[in-house]
Amino acid sequence: MRISTTTLESYRLYRSFDWMTTDDMVATATGTTEWTPAMRAGTLFEAAVDGDTTEGVDESDVRGVQARLPEGRITQAKVTLDVLGHEIVAKADYLHGLQVRDLKTTQKAIKIDRYLDSLQWRIYLEAFGGTEFWYDVVQIKLVNGAWTVKGMEQFVCYPYPDLRRDIEHWVDRYVSWHRTMGLEERGHEGR
Repeated sequence: MRISTTTLESYRLYRSFDWMTTDDMVATATGTTEWTPAMRAGTLFEAAVDGDTTEGVDESDVRGVQARLPEGRITQAKVTLDVLGHEIVAKADYLHGLQVRDLKTTQKAIKIDRYLDSLQWRIYLEAFGGTEFWYDVVQIKLVNGAWTVKGMEQFVCYPYPDLRRDIEHWVDRYVSWHRTMGLEERGHEGR
């Protein structure tokens, strides 16, 4: 089975918290999730940081975020990782040497613990063979029709001895759930 890191993280949140309904999790697993305004805003802002657009963002704020990222970074790196015979897709926003980095946007207060609990950084470190995973989290706010930066936090996560086992645990649980729900015939995103 081909599974995106985003789907695995959504499943972890679905199982660990009252984060989404079963129907929403099925939509995520089958690639039929409808985009929310927050998702669109995040995608727009990230595209601006990568230099793909300036429409709908405060250009000065975007330059400020760019200045806090390492120069010479590789953008949008994608690899797959075999876990228990399943292909896990990992797409990092940036690579810089052995650093793996991901730019996140939020319209809420930045809660670092939310990111530290994530499977994403664990999978990315394993998939890319990284020694550090950096979250670059930007709190954005719509002001006069443009997305502006309200705050930014950067923090790092490191590999640990049982990292692979923790990934395998969640892949096994997800695959079991996916099969129990009969989703093989409904397709799935695995981007």
